[in-house]
Amino acid sequence: SAQQNETLYKLCKKYDLFLWEDRKFNDIANTFNHQIKSYESIRDYVSVCPISGVDILQVKSNLKYFVLIEMSSRNNFINNISNELYQCVFDELKNNNNNIAGIICQSSSYIKQDIITIKPGINAKNKRDNVGQTYNNLHDLQDKPTLIVVGRGLTNAENPKEEIKLYKY
Repeated sequence: SAQQNETLYKLCKKYDLFLWEDRKFNDIANTFNHQIKSYESIRDYVSVCPISGVDILQVKSNLKYFVLIEMSSRNNFINNISNELYQCVFDELKNNNNNIAGIICQSSSYIKQDIITIKPGINAKNKRDNVGQTYNNLHDLQDKPTLIVVGRGLTNAENPKEEIKLYKY
């Protein structure tokens, strides 16, 4: 509910946490602009997938954008165009696009600028699920991202408080 979202956001602010709406918005700029308005007072970041073109990254908002350029799922199509997506983001950063806060990617070794890198698909115990998700073990990574996305590694754990210790690096 709207009240729950407001309460959650206020708690995050109180404890100096950021709140990320990970919906991977990917529509045309005008539609995206309308979609994110409802999040501007209850989130800090949204994820954006610019497959609709660079215009989506140029929408002005008080939200910051984590831009999806690579995914952790098997056989996805995004990874096939990740170089073009990265170039699009890089060009926007050169043009001082202050809404772009980070890049969601599988490898950060080819990223040549100082920007937050976020790696989804981290799981200490599983390598994949039965619907296409592939996982990496954090400690096997060659290049360490700024942030990791663990997800089901914690939410499905019998003891999340103990499980989270497996993800410290």
